[in-house]
Amino acid sequence: MLKLGVLLACMCLLYAIRGVQRNGLGIAPVTPNKIQGMAGETVTLPVQSGVDLNKVIAVTWSHVIGESGRQRKAVFMFSGGSKGHSLGPLEGRASLNHDGSLRIDDAKLSDEGLYVMTQLKEDVGQTEEYVKLVIIVPPKVSIGKDN
Repeated sequence: MLKLGVLLACMCLLYAIRGVQRNGLGIAPVTPNKIQGMAGETVTLPVQSGVDLNKVIAVTWSHVIGESGRQRKAVFMFSGGSKGHSLGPLEGRASLNHDGSLRIDDAKLSDEGLYVMTQLKEDVGQTEEYVKLVIIVPPKVSIGKDN
């Protein structure tokens, strides 16, 4: 009977992670939420689950580095009761919205890539969500004589 319980628990776990794959990031969505933004404008990286900043221990947004996805560079950190702070390439340009989404001002082409939002909740533990940011750079047109 114990073996049947273990088998059912394993099946439930496999069902719960159906549609996801294992990669260098651990368990990650096959298709992260994809957001497009224009260079020089404000972009918001949304979260699907919503974050209650009054009940969360910490929220960290990181930019995934490289093709393997095994390295992350923290770009925003928040811990309960603080305003949080932007780091690295987003220093002075990023802020956390009340729902946990990340606002990036003056978006740059170098901001493009995969981001992961990690939240730590006392009653749940750690959860992660992934967002792929695509930055569009508008063409520059100049009118005048060609030399």
